[in-house]
Amino acid sequence: GNDLFKTDILRVHYTSYIIPGRDYAYHVPTREFKLIKESGPEHYNPSLYRAERITSKERQVPISLVYRADLHPQGLKGGPFPTLLTGYGAYGACQDPGFDSNILCLLDRGVIYAVAHVRGGGELGRDWRD
Repeated sequence: GNDLFKTDILRVHYTSYIIPGRDYAYHVPTREFKLIKESGPEHYNPSLYRAERITSKERQVPISLVYRADLHPQGLKGGPFPTLLTGYGAYGACQDPGFDSNILCLLDRGVIYAVAHVRGGGELGRDWRD
């Protein structure tokens, strides 16, 4: 057999709209995670940012929103706010949530970054898309 696959430890990579890439070692028997590596810009503080998901009223399209929490302490209440809307969904390809340091300069100026998870991307399965 291949001893390489006989292990109690899995490597897990995690990222989100506000969390830069983090690599963990997950010890299966104890269910414990150990942070191995963390990437991202110097002096970045994820607690300054929020990510949430809303749904459009008419077509029920999920939309992810990312914004600077201290500039929008009540979330979307009190808008309208400047927004950069993006999205892609075709041929089953979706736009997965992931950290992008390029949008920080917009978020720090009060812009809301929005990603429409449109039909065709596959996020909610074929039945929703069709």
